[in-house]
Amino acid sequence: LPLAQKTKRVLFLSNLLQEPFVALNLMLDVMLSAHFGASALQISILTTLRPLLAVCAFYWGSLLLYRPELLRFSLIAATALATVFFLFAPWADSIWYFIMAESCFVLFWRAANPAQMEVLKLNLDKGVREKVFSQALSVSHASGMIIGPLLGIFLKINPGIWKELFCLGALFYGASAWSKSYFYIPKTTLPPTRTISGFKDALLTPWRDSWKLLKGNRLFAQFQLGFFIAGSGLMFAKPSIPGFLTSMNLSFLEIFSLFTLLEGLGFILTASFWAKYLQKVGIHKTACLIVTCFSLQPLLLLTPASTVACVFLAYFFYGAAQSGSRLVWHLSGPLLCGNESSSQYTSVNILAIGVRGCFVPLLGAAFAQGFGPEACIAV
Repeated sequence: LPLAQKTKRVLFLSNLLQEPFVALNLMLDVMLSAHFGASALQISILTTLRPLLAVCAFYWGSLLLYRPELLRFSLIAATALATVFFLFAPWADSIWYFIMAESCFVLFWRAANPAQMEVLKLNLDKGVREKVFSQALSVSHASGMIIGPLLGIFLKINPGIWKELFCLGALFYGASAWSKSYFYIPKTTLPPTRTISGFKDALLTPWRDSWKLLKGNRLFAQFQLGFFIAGSGLMFAKPSIPGFLTSMNLSFLEIFSLFTLLEGLGFILTASFWAKYLQKVGIHKTACLIVTCFSLQPLLLLTPASTVACVFLAYFFYGAAQSGSRLVWHLSGPLLCGNESSSQYTSVNILAIGVRGCFVPLLGAAFAQGFGPEACIAV
C-alpha cells in the first residue's frame, strides 16, 4: 500500500478501537456523582487534575527532542499505559481510585499526541494531512454516536454495570497500541538529537526551549495566546456543567445523547467544512470562527426558556466547535513548525493546557460555589 493509505488505515483503526472508552469516559463525572455521591470539591479536583497533568505529559513529549529514536516507543507505550487502571474498575469501590485512574488516562492520552502528530507530519503531505485527520476524527465520532446511546441504554437497564463497561472499553483502548505499532516511521527524516545532562537540566531545558520557540515563531505565539484565552473560558465553566445538567433531571440516556449523539452530529457535519476552511483562510482566522462557535453553547444553555431542546442544540454547536478546535489544535504544530520537528510544538500546546489548568478550574469551582452554576457558565 502507498504510505499515505497505510497511515490512514492505521489511524482510522486506532481511533475506532479507542472510541468505546472515550465515549464512556465522557460520562465519568456524572457517574461518580450518581454512584459515589462525589462532592463538588472532588469533581473540581478531578477537573483540575485533567489539564494539570498536561505538564507531566509535556515532559514525555519533550523527550523526543533529545531522543528522537524513541518516537515509536513514545507513541505505543503512552497508548498502552493510558487505561491500565481502568482494567481493574470492577473491583474498585473508591472514588479516589477512579480519580487516580482518570489521571493516568489523561496523562498518557496527552503524552501520545506529540509522537502521533510527528508521525502524521512525516508520512502525510500538507493538504492530505488535514483531510485525513479530519476524516479520522469524523469516523471516530460517527462510531461514538452509535456507541454512546447504546451505553446509555445498557446503563438504564442495569446501572450497576458501568464498572464492567469501563473495563471492556479499557481493553479496546489498549488494543489500539497494537494497531499503532504498524505506523511507518522513516528514520532518515528524524530531527537531530539534542544533548541534555543532569536532572536540573532535564527539568528546565524543555521550558526554555518552549519559550525560545514562542519568541522565534510569532505566528505560533499568536495562536497560543488566542487559544489560551478561549480555553480558559471553557475550563472556567466546566466544573459547573455536571451540576447544571443534573438540576435539569436528565436521564443517563439523554446525557449520553448530549455527549455523543448531538455533539457527534455537530462534529461530523462540520468536519469537512473546517478542513476546507483551514486550507482556504489559514489557522488563525479558522481559530477565530471556532471560538465564536464555542460561545453559542453557554448562550443556549442560559436562555430564559431553557428546555431540553435548547440544551441539545447547545451541544450540537459545541460539537461543531470541537470539530474545528481539535483539527487546528492537533495540526497547529505540523502547520506552523516549518522544517522543524512538530513534536515540540505539540508539546507546547499540551503545556499551555497544563498552565491554565493550575488555576482556572479552581477559580471556576469557587465562583460557582459562591454565585451558582448559571453565573459561572455565563462568565
